[in-house]
Amino acid sequence: MMVFGFGALGAGCPSGSTDCYPLANPLSGKADTAQGLICLVVSFLAAKLMPPIAVFAALWASFLFLTSTGDPGKVVLARQVLVWTVIGAGILIIAPAFVTLAIDVFGGSTSGSTVSSCSASTATATVVGTLINIINWFSWLLAILAVAVGLYAGFLYMTTNGEPQKLTVAHKVLFYAIVGIAVAVLAFSIISIVEGLVGGGA
Repeated sequence: MMVFGFGALGAGCPSGSTDCYPLANPLSGKADTAQGLICLVVSFLAAKLMPPIAVFAALWASFLFLTSTGDPGKVVLARQVLVWTVIGAGILIIAPAFVTLAIDVFGGSTSGSTVSSCSASTATATVVGTLINIINWFSWLLAILAVAVGLYAGFLYMTTNGEPQKLTVAHKVLFYAIVGIAVAVLAFSIISIVEGLVGGGA
């Protein structure tokens, strides 16, 4: 009869056993316990997976607002998308801190090595990293969209043929493109400032 031992997650192989084959924990050092695995998953969801999804959802809500043209149904849908995006992002941003608190209260201290992935310092770093990732994704997508809108404004200028109405539209499109680029640059500056403050305080 063959027996498999799972390293830190199981009892391992009995001493002197020849029918036992130990399986190493691939997350050893990061998640040696169930609490550590929960912390690792929550941190991944908050810091890596949520930021791009939240940014795309917010941009989708903005697109719905812009294309609603007074349609109450589209306006309501856009508001719902935006509200649930903010709620979901907020929950995931503070989730690592709540998991840390829950483990401290019900499952013992998180300061030990067994739950090092969910320590107070790690939870704080995850929250800061998540905010930076959201701003980073937002900045890049906004910059790309602003450049695309700027190119579209150039196309409108070339095809106005002296018509005042088309020229006015081209002016507005170019203005929004410049505003978008300015906001993207400001967002990148915020990232640099936050990273400098966090790095300086470390």
